[in-house]
Amino acid sequence: MKLRAVFIFWFIAAVLAVGLGLGSLWWGYVISGQTNPPLARTTLTIRDTTLSVEIANTTTTRMRGLSGRAGLAEDQGMLFIFGIPGPYGFWMRDMRFPIDIVWIRNGKIVGFSENLLAPIPTLQPGQTEASGSPSGSSSLLKLQAYFPPGMVDQVLEVPAGAVRRYGWQAGDGVTIKAMGEE
Repeated sequence: MKLRAVFIFWFIAAVLAVGLGLGSLWWGYVISGQTNPPLARTTLTIRDTTLSVEIANTTTTRMRGLSGRAGLAEDQGMLFIFGIPGPYGFWMRDMRFPIDIVWIRNGKIVGFSENLLAPIPTLQPGQTEASGSPSGSSSLLKLQAYFPPGMVDQVLEVPAGAVRRYGWQAGDGVTIKAMGEE
């Protein structure tokens, strides 16, 4: 009986320690205003267009994506890199601007999802933007999910209209400059 009480005590202490650690990490982001800080960059070229892209290559950075950002310059984007090809779905939680999604497999464009509008924030009755989550964030259950036409290993998000403006087409090659490459 005494051993069980000691186990329960240490289990609860461990859970609290982990919870406090994660909470303080989150609070550190909130205080610093860096809820979605910029990521490492590289360049990516499709046809004769070169973009400066942030690299989202971890579960955390892929989940955050461009959420909460004010926008992207015309020559910028975010490149999501996956270790293995899959039918990765994307949502636009806490997005503040429209985008085009470029689906990529083995260095070639396999399709697009164009002119995706930022979701309209949903507030609960009596909730204000100040008392709710950032921008009255949308529930994941209510968000539209976007999927590629097949398996992909990379996904590029660019400002809405980029696909049409640059004339990109399925089959176009995508060249990514390796990090640190001159």
